[in-house]
Amino acid sequence: MDAPQANGQLPSPTGNIIGSKSSATQLGACDGTPLQTIGISSPVYHVTEEFGDHRKVASFYSPAPCMTPLGLPGVMDAEGRVDESRLRMHIFKNGGVSLSERGQVWRFLFGMYPCSSTSLERPLLQEQLSVRYHAMKMKWHKLLPSTIRMRLNGTDGKICKIFVVLPVKWLLSGTFSLPFIPLSCGGSLAELVAAVQYFDARQERVQQQAEDQSDEVRERLSFLELQAQVLLERVTFDLEELQEAIRIIDKDVPRTDRDLPYYSGEGLGNLLVLRDILITYAAFHPEVSYAQGMNDLCSRFLEVLDSEVDTYWSFSCYMEKFSKDFRADGLHRKIELEAALLKELDPQLHTHLITDNMESFTFCHRWLLLGFQREFEHYDALRLFEILSCDHLELISQKVDRARYQERIARRHSIEDKPVCESQAVNTEFTFELFICATILLDNRDALLRCRNDVQLIQFANSLQGTLDLNSTLKKAEEHFYNYCKRSTWDYMNSLCRARKNKEDHFLYQLRSFFS
Repeated sequence: MDAPQANGQLPSPTGNIIGSKSSATQLGACDGTPLQTIGISSPVYHVTEEFGDHRKVASFYSPAPCMTPLGLPGVMDAEGRVDESRLRMHIFKNGGVSLSERGQVWRFLFGMYPCSSTSLERPLLQEQLSVRYHAMKMKWHKLLPSTIRMRLNGTDGKICKIFVVLPVKWLLSGTFSLPFIPLSCGGSLAELVAAVQYFDARQERVQQQAEDQSDEVRERLSFLELQAQVLLERVTFDLEELQEAIRIIDKDVPRTDRDLPYYSGEGLGNLLVLRDILITYAAFHPEVSYAQGMNDLCSRFLEVLDSEVDTYWSFSCYMEKFSKDFRADGLHRKIELEAALLKELDPQLHTHLITDNMESFTFCHRWLLLGFQREFEHYDALRLFEILSCDHLELISQKVDRARYQERIARRHSIEDKPVCESQAVNTEFTFELFICATILLDNRDALLRCRNDVQLIQFANSLQGTLDLNSTLKKAEEHFYNYCKRSTWDYMNSLCRARKNKEDHFLYQLRSFFS
């Protein structure tokens, strides 16, 4: 196993699913006994009857996808290795993958499973990741036992007090703490009790699975657990910062995607699963910790993967690349790039949006941070997220850059050509998500030109929620992308020809005419 880094962050996944103590003790869960409220107009609830069993609580880990073959043509070989380039190309050219394939594809796309791993290797990797995640979660549980239970944070940051009449057996067992949704966040008391009950039932299933394991499996997992404990031994936490992160998480999680079926019925317990994942991430990535918006991103992974362990590692891999977007400098850079791209595509609209009365493109903040999660219908937003994450066009740009680099190296060693100072043909920092954003702006050009201040821009951005058509936006964004590349390459070739002043170079002039 790799050793932890100096800052306490664990290395990326390249390890016993020991069942933990029932959350009835940890969370103060109910057992379905009728509960009567005081000062609340709700009747007496039987939580198992009030909410249908629409969705299950996510599993702790999912061994099934380890060996499941991908149904995408030409992507997986006979031994289970994935051709990463073909996988990304398939996602981009087909506008995403089917719902049945999405969970398996995301495990490769976001790096939880190395594409070079075989079907026989992945179950062992799954065991290592499960044991390691369990050990990580138990570490902050032991250091901060009071944070195992969610604080009832209201929207104003104050503690919401809910007075209830409890069965005598609960009161005799010790202090009872309701660890869930504050009424001011839109959750009912019945939902609160149901969520804890469902989460508790899942914990009991995990415990039972651990008890049913064979001696051989127990021995192997015990060894992996020992490895994980050694790996985590030197990891230290800034407890004050972690507690602050947990306070914010407890405020954000109850408000996460509450209208989705995934968080209805028994799925209410998934909010507690989401909370554990976010706290574990914040604890072991102190340089990033937690920032508002991470709950929405992590919720996507949990909904698609439906596994606590798989969600944690996939989310962690995603954040390796995009954690900078949750820092002020990273997001400011992305907004600057969006402004620069719009200047290329529509100088007039760009000039209008950077007037003194409007802060340049800050209204695009949420779009770029959350990958347009609110602007498209939910399942279209998931599809767009995987299209943007496949980086297909960006990978092509990287291949072109490598080819141009090899050309420059060859030219330096050539005695026939004089070295030429070349400008960059295209700005490779213009990622496809920036073209998606620019397409939305250009499609709403007239409405934006009528905006005169930041308030009107924010109102405009809010008016787009759930109204955009993904297929149309993708088609237009791809057209803008290729038109930009075509125009930029033509300008580059034109300047190159002028610099060389060699009209006998027929290839350059033919290539230039091709782009004209």
